[in-house]
Amino acid sequence: MLYFVEKLSGILYNEYMKYIYLDEQKLTESIGDKAVVLDSVTSTNDYLEQAYLAGQNIRLVTAEGQSQGKGRVDGRVFFSPKYTGIYMSMLVDVDCPLTDSVLLTPAVAVATCNAIQNITGIRPTIKWINDLYLAHKKLSGILCKVVQMDSSNVQKLIVGIGINVNRPIEPIPVEIDQKLAFLSEDIIIDRNALIAEVYAQVRDMLTHLDKQSMLAQYRSDNFLLDQMVGFRLNDTTHQGIVVGIDDSARLVVQCPDGIYTLDSGEVSLTTF
Repeated sequence: MLYFVEKLSGILYNEYMKYIYLDEQKLTESIGDKAVVLDSVTSTNDYLEQAYLAGQNIRLVTAEGQSQGKGRVDGRVFFSPKYTGIYMSMLVDVDCPLTDSVLLTPAVAVATCNAIQNITGIRPTIKWINDLYLAHKKLSGILCKVVQMDSSNVQKLIVGIGINVNRPIEPIPVEIDQKLAFLSEDIIIDRNALIAEVYAQVRDMLTHLDKQSMLAQYRSDNFLLDQMVGFRLNDTTHQGIVVGIDDSARLVVQCPDGIYTLDSGEVSLTTF
């Protein structure tokens, strides 16, 4: 079922700016857990972590905009314009052996692809490790943080997800304008429905993690396979062909001087 909005009866809607407001009551009812909607926040991940440490029973935090949304690499800021994107963090109970914890972020990526496809009919691709793309432009970023664990298992995880839903009215910084994708350039998408579906898909994926099935889908969705990429390792730049993703979700790259298996870091396409 598509949740593109054509008739907006009963939905909080701004006629001039062409967006639908987030609805805290609607989200709480949809997910069956406590949701908080903020007008603006520095970072939904930070807000939820502080609430968790304070003992508050909040499972989902989402905001109309962020001032300091975080990327995974080098403290990069995730562009977070108000009213047209999804900026959400969720607290998930998991029972994941530490040895499998490397699979949690890839699992969230697959689950988010599933949710987007279910709501819009569009299935993004994945750029290893955790970014979602459309037509080689960035659509979504994911940032996970373990907040409770014991000696052998991850027990609670905060999952932060940002998605570019509709193109914002406000100008996009020149340095990233041509690098961003949006689920729609014109048709309004109900972000409440998409947030609820992401919440459901991620929670289900992480609480019932089928490693082999998830990895098979992660490999299928990943657009770096068979592509030429560049990366830095030990202050040296390398280039090679991506030949696989192993069972620990590590990127396997065949370079002229041998095979490299990457478990973190940034890779860039050198050719499509």
